[in-house]
Amino acid sequence: MFSTKRLFLATISATLLVMPVVQASPMNSTDGVSKFTEIISGLIDTVQQTTVQFASLVLRASLSIIGVLYAPLAVVGIILYVTRLNRYLGKELIVGALILAFFIEFILPAFLP
Repeated sequence: MFSTKRLFLATISATLLVMPVVQASPMNSTDGVSKFTEIISGLIDTVQQTTVQFASLVLRASLSIIGVLYAPLAVVGIILYVTRLNRYLGKELIVGALILAFFIEFILPAFLP
């Protein structure tokens, strides 16, 4: 067993002595780092553009959906208020529809690119 350890140690030592030593030049290492930095920067730019496009798509879709909803909301509120079935709920629906209309028509389109 002792001779096996010596043989193994001798083999490793001989291998290390025979192997050529490779020196890394500073030019090669910075080229690798700059290429890696370029790849990461390109990936981050792509993710950022995709995120901005997705946010714009979601904002436009929500504007369309809410734009369709505030008119029927106001109509139901007017019906409830005029018929006195539930004046408080009718009044709240009308106010909610007006607030939605204001934000959809004036405030949120300012955030679109």
